Amino acid sequence: EMIFLDPFCGSGTLCVAAKQLGFGNVIGSDAKEHLIEKSRRNARWFFSAASGAQAVPSEASSSSPFPQFQQANAFIRTPFTHDPSKTVVVSNLPFGRNVDFVAPPYETESSSTTSHLQLALETLKPLARTHAFISGIPIGEEMVKLGYENVSQIALDRRGKMFVAISCSNNDDDHDWKSNMIKVSDENVWFTVDEALRYDEIRQANASKRAAMRMKDGEEHDEDTTGCAIEIAKTNPNALKVIVDLSYEHDSTRALRSVAKQLCEITSISKKSKGDLRVTFASFSGDIKYESETFFNADTWNKHVEMLPNAAEECDIVHQNNIIYLSPDAEDSLTISELRDPSNIFIVGGIVDLKTRGVPTSRSKALSLGLAARKLPVKTLRPDQTHDVLNIDAVVKILRLAWEEEEEEEEAFHRAFEQVLPKRQEKEKPKRLKR
Repeated sequence: EMIFLDPFCGSGTLCVAAKQLGFGNVIGSDAKEHLIEKSRRNARWFFSAASGAQAVPSEASSSSPFPQFQQANAFIRTPFTHDPSKTVVVSNLPFGRNVDFVAPPYETESSSTTSHLQLALETLKPLARTHAFISGIPIGEEMVKLGYENVSQIALDRRGKMFVAISCSNNDDDHDWKSNMIKVSDENVWFTVDEALRYDEIRQANASKRAAMRMKDGEEHDEDTTGCAIEIAKTNPNALKVIVDLSYEHDSTRALRSVAKQLCEITSISKKSKGDLRVTFASFSGDIKYESETFFNADTWNKHVEMLPNAAEECDIVHQNNIIYLSPDAEDSLTISELRDPSNIFIVGGIVDLKTRGVPTSRSKALSLGLAARKLPVKTLRPDQTHDVLNIDAVVKILRLAWEEEEEEEEAFHRAFEQVLPKRQEKEKPKRLKR
């Protein structure tokens, strides 16, 4: 019987979820026509894929298993005439870091200081007795000021970037299910809203405490030797020099997250090298920088690696050394003498996206820059290895291990491959050949 209304439906995700959870009448609206079309496409795809049906039911009927979508400006109340006692408003409010909404111009001088967020909350309040909002900033206090009742608020993200606020009116006694809603308190959550907003401050304080404890335990000497590996490496002319080229585009957030995770692994390798490995992250900006700082604390990496916005070929270090671009599509294999030559610097392409698998992207870039291209001798020494396109951190680990081995060429690479390459890929048929 309840009506589920998402007045900022965007791509329709919440409406699809509401249908899955059993709401009979699900309505989504947005001021942007292209978002309504996107919502309809997403819902058609989801329900046809879930049911295995070729034809999708019409969305005209309220009893249809398909959400209804309509273009409407949520700041104007007239499009929504449903009974508030039988309506639930749930929405991911388009405010915060990514703002894209249509708001009417302010009509009076007194309302000129009213925020768009407050205007949206004022407009949505009379539409229902129960509300749930996702937002990029905490809005619980603002909801209480505007008359929302029984407001609960929690932080979804420890770093204070996403919050949920819920309100249920006391005036509606017709629906027993609302009495089961429990107001969330700080005792019921892993981290409070205040802790999420103060994440950076708390993390810095904890880091200071750990540093004080290390000094008390006599570990300050170890911190001096391993805490600034990149500065030691800069003064070591015989250090292994590696640049990770991050200028490639990646086809998804998942690919970006994967690259950021690999950069974190490389930072750990450099930290343990004690100055024998000099690593530079080139083109470290934009999305990859955001992913690294948000999920892997990249703001602490600068003691162990260089992080530059410059392109790989523009870094100062390349003007002092011979450059070898590592590419799995290169014609010639890297030799141990080239690896151990301190005048050489190696560029590794930071690329894992599926769109470029099978396309000699890194080799083409090396040729366009007039650089020598080499590949690791994976197929030569391990012919049963199915993949010669490796993750960035795997390449750096192999270079590091082979560089420090005392054995000659073939044995040095062989030992490095044994430690780094996954055993499951030996004699494994590639997925593309299984289809």
